[in-house]
Amino acid sequence: AIGSGVAPLVIFMGVGAMTDFGPLLANPRTLLLGAAAQFGIFATVLGALTLNYFGLISFTLPQAAAIGIIGGA
Repeated sequence: AIGSGVAPLVIFMGVGAMTDFGPLLANPRTLLLGAAAQFGIFATVLGALTLNYFGLISFTLPQAAAIGIIGGA
């Protein structure tokens, strides 16, 4: 697991989950902010793929995903 690089990912995901759920449990309305951010990423990916479909701008799926990730940051 360490040689393949999976162990550090699991550790960082675990630490992130421990730190991120505290404020969410204290104020459940913050769930809406997280949901809106995820929807924005998904909508941006679909928007980039729609531009590709209509031939306006040529994007591949990995490029559209990168645009969505950057837009969500």
